[in-house]
Amino acid sequence: MSKFRELLRLAKDRYARAKVTVNPASKRALAQQAEEYSKEAEELQGGRSVVQAAFPKPAPKIGQ
Repeated sequence: MSKFRELLRLAKDRYARAKVTVNPASKRALAQQAEEYSKEAEELQGGRSVVQAAFPKPAPKIGQ
């Protein structure tokens, strides 16, 4: 598994744990960890180019 995907998985896990945690201090700590993992993943992705496919627009119909 790539480091990028691993960081996203860790961030998602921490956000999920923070959501169900009752203790406010633990909730903040988990949310902060998740944010750090997300930022690190964004930094890794920053060096990559993203290719996005676009569907062509439909041609206008004659007579309508």
